[in-house]
Amino acid sequence: MLGELVPIENDLLALIYNGGTEERDLVMEQASESWFITSSGRSLFVTASKEIEAGREPSWVVAMQTSPDPELKERVATLSGKAPCGLIGAKSVIKAASDYSHRMQVAAACATAERELTEGDSPLEVAGRLESKLRELSCDGDTETITLGTAAQKMMQDSERASRRKVMFSGIPSGLAGVDVLTGGFRAGQMVVLAARTGEGKTSLATQVLLHAARNKWDDEKDDWAARGHVVCMVELEMTAAEVAQRAVAHLGGPPLWKLRDAGKL
Repeated sequence: MLGELVPIENDLLALIYNGGTEERDLVMEQASESWFITSSGRSLFVTASKEIEAGREPSWVVAMQTSPDPELKERVATLSGKAPCGLIGAKSVIKAASDYSHRMQVAAACATAERELTEGDSPLEVAGRLESKLRELSCDGDTETITLGTAAQKMMQDSERASRRKVMFSGIPSGLAGVDVLTGGFRAGQMVVLAARTGEGKTSLATQVLLHAARNKWDDEKDDWAARGHVVCMVELEMTAAEVAQRAVAHLGGPPLWKLRDAGKL
């Protein structure tokens, strides 16, 4: 991921230091220090922010004077002659930087939860903190104000998509027809809570839904089901990887779970 982010950092810095006022303002309105993963990138962004707050245009000369770090000086030498990608390109770069930053924060939250578990923290407390952090990240996105007419258009688009798929829903299928009809399928940005007492099949049901979503995805361009499904992620705090795999194999048509648990009966 680091190798993918550095070119994006370079594009952002070129827009800030070498671009026009419109491009620079667009980047500075949306970018944050967390978007820059290299120390030189963060330093250059912070310097530019301070210069703009003081009513001055960002300058490579000033940036060079902020730190004796040879990496920063080498980067300034490289970027000072880099042409900015323009206003249209700036929007694409901002979107890419925002997406990568969000992915890194999710990965960091999961890594923190994993470390806390290995250190002996309560699984329930770790799960609660991870849930809170993921909810915080899911709400930290762009918002949009739309009219009722636009909302109605989006509703009609969903209905047309469902009609083309010859089903009663337009979201991500769960594999359970009754659930899909009631919920309309899963939607991006939703948090779905599956609650039941211990031993009543929450994990089995969640595994079934994840496996179905991983194998089924509608391709709007081809107007047909895609060859590959959705990307899914399962964070399990109680079962081992082997136990999760056993449930998945059993669901996909392999031997029954009771046989997989006892290798001698296979």
